[in-house]
Parts: sequence; structure tokens; C-alpha cells
Amino acid sequence: MQTIIIDTKNTCATDCRYKVPNVKEIKIVQKISDTHFFTWMYISSTKDSSNFLEVTIEKKSNTETFIRSSTPSEEKISELEKKTGLSNNTIFYKIESLWTLKENFNARGEFINTTVTYENNAASSSAIIRIFGKRVKSEMEHTADALFENLNLP
Repeated sequence: MQTIIIDTKNTCATDCRYKVPNVKEIKIVQKISDTHFFTWMYISSTKDSSNFLEVTIEKKSNTETFIRSSTPSEEKISELEKKTGLSNNTIFYKIESLWTLKENFNARGEFINTTVTYENNAASSSAIIRIFGKRVKSEMEHTADALFENLNLP
């Protein structure tokens, strides 16, 4: 499941394996390691936007993994904009997402399933949110539903 969640090459709104509404493009722009990298995403929605996110993957135990994505520091955003020529033009000044993957086993140690939880918090002072708040919230919920649907693909 971790592979699906971080598969930027096959994630978009249409014509790709993992569909996420309004995502026109997502890509890794700086790779520190397999468990730490920065992405850039272009979203066409209520207001077209783009943003950088820092992604970290942490294996807490043999059965539990955390995948965090969050808004990088202003200094890091400026560095990435200069390095890539891409812009950070978002209505959210802070985004934090957390996926928790917990593998479950029976008493004999046989794998049963994986429990997946997803939390997303975003902060904005944009007038867009004040005007179109319900629509933006609905789109974010629709996106979360699509992310979980992707986990069920064969």
C-alpha cells in the first residue's frame, strides 16, 4: 500500500492508474532518500494551484508505517522554486497529511490485513476559502475517498 500512496508517476485526475480528482500533475522534485523527498503538485480546482510538499516515510515497527507530507519551510520552498522553475501558488499556507499503515496478524503470525488511516489538515487565510469553503471541503473529501479507492485496485 505504501507503494500506491507514494506513486507520483501513476497518479493524476485522468488517464493514469491512480486517479485523484483535480490533480493535473505530481512529481518528485528532490529526492533525499527513498524515505525522504519533496514533491510538486499542480491542482486544477476551484482555483488552480500548485504546491511543494515534504514527504517522509517512517517505519515505527515491523508492522506500522507512517507516511507524512507537509508544507516545507519558506526557505525550502524558495530553494525548490529556484531549482525547478516551478511555483508554489497555493491557497493553503500549511498542509499536513498523515497516512498510518498497520499490518494485522492472527495468533499464528499469519498476515490478515492492513488497517489504513488518513488525516489531512490544511490552513488558509485566502478569501477563496471564505467564499467557497463548502466546495473546497467537499473537494478535499472527494479526494480522500479517491485515495482510498486507489488502495483497493488490483
